[in-house]
Amino acid sequence: MNSLTNDTVQVLFEKIITESGILDQALVRDDNGFSLQVIRTFFNFIKEESAKDSRLTLAQLIEMISRMIENKLSLPLQLVTYKRPGVHFLTAHGAKGLEFSQVFVMGCGDKKWKSGRGTSNYTWPDNLVPMTQASSIEDDRRLFYVALSRTENHLQISYPLQNQDEKVESPLQFIFETGITKDDVSEKQLDDQIILTYTASQMRHVELGNVLINETLVDQVLDNFQMSVTALNKYLKCPLSFYFENILRVPMARIAAMGFGSAMHYAMEKLINAIERDPERNIPEKSILLESFKNGMK
Repeated sequence: MNSLTNDTVQVLFEKIITESGILDQALVRDDNGFSLQVIRTFFNFIKEESAKDSRLTLAQLIEMISRMIENKLSLPLQLVTYKRPGVHFLTAHGAKGLEFSQVFVMGCGDKKWKSGRGTSNYTWPDNLVPMTQASSIEDDRRLFYVALSRTENHLQISYPLQNQDEKVESPLQFIFETGITKDDVSEKQLDDQIILTYTASQMRHVELGNVLINETLVDQVLDNFQMSVTALNKYLKCPLSFYFENILRVPMARIAAMGFGSAMHYAMEKLINAIERDPERNIPEKSILLESFKNGMK
């Protein structure tokens, strides 16, 4: 059976809740807010599990859910969140070198900002990548100021008072290093119905027509496009290739070097996980690393 990628999970889940009428039924219930939160929590759980294990199949997922039901293991309910449309969403890293008329730096909670960098689900041993706590904080501070300095006219910083589990969140300490005081902070509250309507629209499956070129998307790419040395060399070599790869961003087959790199990353991840599971943090045999690399190549 094919494994579940995040894209597969997204489309499959949207089709199920849309075509079965589950989403529409949730919206007309008296407790529609609670119902949508339940659907969203289950949806996020499936996405997280598929992200943890790229080889996860539908049968394995169903078996996992069955075991949770048998052992009466529940999921913590996640509150529905809302973000205003009409803006470009960028990471602080991705915004480097760019400028905008208005900048909204969102999610400036202390825990989220400091722990949100990187996508690995393991940490490096202290003796492999030495880094003091002070240098880590300084890196976070520099990145925060990169985000603030992207604006030309207007800057707005926001942070949540609670997370999706209704636990109190603390604001990022760097906010008040800018000269902003507690008196400058104002609390904003969105209407519940707006949040519910938006959340439902995000989960609803929509069949799209066959559009060969999305002109709006092309315009958005060109608005913020900056010519790099690599892109310039590609254009000089073949303008048509540059148009398809850099402007239209047509999916390309993975080259051998990228496949090799992904396999090495997979093997190193397995190695680090094995070290962390060992109480004495012993390094596994070389054969285990080689076997992980072979599995990564497959």
